[in-house]
Amino acid sequence: MNNKNYSLTGYGYKINLRDNFKCVYCDLDGKIWPNWLFLSCEHLLPKGNPDRDKEKYIVTACRFCNGACNRTEFDTKNKKPEEIIALKKIAIEKVRVGYKDFFDRKVSNM
Repeated sequence: MNNKNYSLTGYGYKINLRDNFKCVYCDLDGKIWPNWLFLSCEHLLPKGNPDRDKEKYIVTACRFCNGACNRTEFDTKNKKPEEIIALKKIAIEKVRVGYKDFFDRKVSNM
């Protein structure tokens, strides 16, 4: 396996290690198998931002949280990583609540 091509064992390992292998949004614990398989790295800044690939602007996110607000634009100008994470947490929680509501109405009673 060429580790450089796999985010979990390559370039993302350092990010995940820094974030204690936990999703910064929902705290999914990637130190528990198989949760580790659901971790990914998320860029906090949009494409085109010159700081996008700086490690401080890349965080550990579970696949759900990483994709929950893919098409949502956030005001990241002059914001610290912690401020961007706080903004995204609110948006992700709204998506999560919507899915939970759907699950409760359409899936859990099957």
